[in-house]
Amino acid sequence: MTMGLTRRQADCLKAIEDLTVDGVSPTYSEIADRLDIEGKSSIHRLITALEERGLVRRLANRRRSLEVIRPAPSPLRASEVADGICASLIRAKALEGDLPWPRVRQLVLECLR
Repeated sequence: MTMGLTRRQADCLKAIEDLTVDGVSPTYSEIADRLDIEGKSSIHRLITALEERGLVRRLANRRRSLEVIRPAPSPLRASEVADGICASLIRAKALEGDLPWPRVRQLVLECLR
């Protein structure tokens, strides 16, 4: 499950994503059909819960106005990028046979400091 969602909430979010075509979101009836739920009020409760968690947005008094909101990925810190580059370079040198494995280990530990 995603971010502490119930199974139904996660299914509802997936249905909204799957049924949205060219920026036009599905109706509550279409979501209910996909999830095999009879009442639109149940869909309303699910969408309200998703909205409270900040995963969907809907415009008041507008039909087909659901929008799935994805949190922006957190940017990498410069040290994480440098560590990745350092490890890649060390690995490449080790595979080429230019570095003995004890030296590789030492360099990796230095990168992680």
